[in-house]
Amino acid sequence: MELELAESAGFCFGVKRAITIIYNALDQNKKICTLGNIIHNQNMIDELQKKGTRVITSIDQSKDDETIVIRSHGVSQDIYNKLNLLKKNFLDGTCPFVAKIHKIVSGDFIDNKTNNIINKNNILVIIIGDKNHPEIKGIEGHCIYKFITIADSKNLEEYLKQNNIKNKYIKVVSQTTYNPEKFKLCVDILKNNLDNFEIFDTICSETKKRQSEAESMSKTKDLMIVVGDKNSSNTQKLFNVCNKNCKTIFIESSKDLEDLKNLNNIKKYKNIGVTAGASTPENIIEAVMDNLKNINNIDQDNNFDFDFDFEKELEKEFEKESKNSLFVGAQVKGTVIKLNKNEAQIDIGNQYDAYLPLSQITNNKNLKINDIIKIGDELDLKVIKINDRDGLITLSKKNIDKKNLYNKLKQAYDENLVVEGVVTKIRNDGVIVSVCDNLSNISGVEVYINRSQISENEDEFKNLLGQKVNFKITHIDLNKKRFKGSIKQIKNEIFWSKIKVGDKLKGRVNGLTDFGAFVDLDGEDGLIFIADLAWHKIKHASEVLKIGQIVDVTVKHLDFEKKIVALYYKTLETNPWEIIKNNYKDGDSIDVKIVSITPFGAFAQIIPGVEGLLHISEISDQYVKSVSDFVKVGQQISVKIKEINLDKKKILLSLKDPEKNTDI
Repeated sequence: MELELAESAGFCFGVKRAITIIYNALDQNKKICTLGNIIHNQNMIDELQKKGTRVITSIDQSKDDETIVIRSHGVSQDIYNKLNLLKKNFLDGTCPFVAKIHKIVSGDFIDNKTNNIINKNNILVIIIGDKNHPEIKGIEGHCIYKFITIADSKNLEEYLKQNNIKNKYIKVVSQTTYNPEKFKLCVDILKNNLDNFEIFDTICSETKKRQSEAESMSKTKDLMIVVGDKNSSNTQKLFNVCNKNCKTIFIESSKDLEDLKNLNNIKKYKNIGVTAGASTPENIIEAVMDNLKNINNIDQDNNFDFDFDFEKELEKEFEKESKNSLFVGAQVKGTVIKLNKNEAQIDIGNQYDAYLPLSQITNNKNLKINDIIKIGDELDLKVIKINDRDGLITLSKKNIDKKNLYNKLKQAYDENLVVEGVVTKIRNDGVIVSVCDNLSNISGVEVYINRSQISENEDEFKNLLGQKVNFKITHIDLNKKRFKGSIKQIKNEIFWSKIKVGDKLKGRVNGLTDFGAFVDLDGEDGLIFIADLAWHKIKHASEVLKIGQIVDVTVKHLDFEKKIVALYYKTLETNPWEIIKNNYKDGDSIDVKIVSITPFGAFAQIIPGVEGLLHISEISDQYVKSVSDFVKVGQQISVKIKEINLDKKKILLSLKDPEKNTDI
């Protein structure tokens, strides 16, 4: 009997990345909870739970001291907004191939002919995949356009028959684990029915390779065994691909193989192939292979080394050779065996006496050594001095911590995480922030934050020295160990996650033009168009507002793509017709100002924004040949309100009362 394992069997890149994120976090003694099952494999989930992780189904179930890990399938934008709003610590395990789809469905659509951004209302996104799969749920949650999720080519044909979308611009993406052949069928249907569409091949390259390999193998085998969780979409697809070509068995572990009633019948198959889903751990695959070999005492020459890393193996060999030959700059592991006031004695496993000075542990002079480390702690350390004559070695923890902080900043940059630091220098163009270590102490790792990325408030900027601040990394150069950050980005993200139409806000006027006024909303720019500044017609915003004025405004419209906040300044209370309604009535005597004269009468301003008509017949009991014989533009006179018509927004005035016919 011949036995062959598919080259692509086992964890894919995205799953490996998600699992590695968890293991790294556990190594840093973080308490971990995953937002949903990290992958579709119960054995792996059980293994992680043994190591202290737990699964939650909503953010509200997390504890304050826990770090939330987003699973490889990804989540909706609303989840990210809530995590940031609640200031939750989280690590993003979203597969990069999935994250790419998120960017596609949340970005601008460009017309390839005109190179212009297409109107949002003219766009339809077609997502091809399983609507109930968590990956699809996440993609839908990032889509800022109208979208439809299609299961297969049959559903697509039905949708096109029932909906006329020929005038729409269509953008097509698919689930990363979708069957490439089925996706091609959908593409062919679109090509036959539509002209204006763009197709993004978002099927994971590893998925294509895995399914293609399974297709090829199953055509040459008597029996195929597919290993993986039966809830896993990509593993189910592997089974379907293989089952078309030969007898195929779907198992979750070697135990399932042993429990099969026809176990002995496997011996009759001369050529057996084994493949596994993208979320199947390597130890499970190994166990299945060992079990199959034992069925017929198969002695294979091939050693199935599923996790061989040449670089790591080389490092191991180097460590063995250099274990007893220490040098300045070497990295060692040591155990704290004694604590003194200003140093710790460390056992590094050889004849040297090794010491770790307090000055090489922390920059914080207020901390005592036992505030930071304890007897029995195992530490990663660096050799900074060797005294062969006295047999003494001086070690540093700060150097290793600095290296770890560089990695922390790289991770923060990659995963858009919040970093904590203390402002140690203020310059004209910005500030220098020293990153805080795990104990919230100031480290030697510095980040530059430009003034434009801090605050518009001058006093806030000047008072930052010595203050602890949260920021995000916006630029990174690991070779030169240079980092740039932004405090404003966090404010902006919180602002856009909370703001909604109708919100009442306070802002500071920082720009006036002939089309409106710009208002600073604590770092975000808002715009009041000139039509929304006043109820009466104005030519320039300076007629209503002044630079530096603090104003109460209402959110009128939000453009989340272009980050534009349109505001109202005029309110119902300042509507001049509301003032008329509440303060004036028929028969009232009022003072007005003549603003224009016509052959049939004169118009007089009652209050700014409201004019009344003084008809020629209401000017005098005598015959009036010319209106200008009785009133002049700019003249202020007393009149009576003859009639107020609020529905038509008209007011009729009268000057016939001789007692009211005098200049003021």
